[in-house]
Amino acid sequence: AELQDTWTLTPNLRVVYGAGIQDSRTDSMHYYGGKVENTVWRVFAHGEWQFMPDWRLNAGIMDEHDDYSGNLKSPRLALNWRFLPTHSLRIAPSKNGQTCVFTGSYNVDTGEFICTNGVPSERIVSHEIGYYGELPQQHIQLDVRVFYDDLQLSEHNLEVDDFVIAPLVEHKQRGVEVATQWRPHPHWRLLLNYAYNDITGYND
Repeated sequence: AELQDTWTLTPNLRVVYGAGIQDSRTDSMHYYGGKVENTVWRVFAHGEWQFMPDWRLNAGIMDEHDDYSGNLKSPRLALNWRFLPTHSLRIAPSKNGQTCVFTGSYNVDTGEFICTNGVPSERIVSHEIGYYGELPQQHIQLDVRVFYDDLQLSEHNLEVDDFVIAPLVEHKQRGVEVATQWRPHPHWRLLLNYAYNDITGYND
């Protein structure tokens, strides 16, 4: 369930905010001691400020709580410049990470910490520069995104039979995404998309 509201304070300033909750339950004969439940709730807010005719500043944050993963905060900031009526550039850094929590999911009777011994939090910091343009006479749209991500991830995956949280390993991810659309006729649409992703790290 999710509730969202959009509020226009002035012609140049608008805000969207809301909250949501998700409940998942599992009944198993072999795992989780029979039954397990996980609840995730989140609150979020995002604002857009047109401080000059062709400039927009976007800022937002989501605060999420997961019974397994703990608290996760994801802030985001973006600057958009419309240098032509149908062409714009955007710059957007964002960040998220999570912490360890005390939970009763694995030991329903007493509860336990699922991350112990000072395990550091996984974190992802993303940066991107994007371009969006339209050529109305030619019925062409172009969306290009160049990105660079700095990831601090656990060395091993989490498994049902062998719950392991290992030291964090650094990964770098960089690439480009291109999406084009051409509508030669109202009933026809031609799409051409391309993505290149280069990942470096010490984890296989």
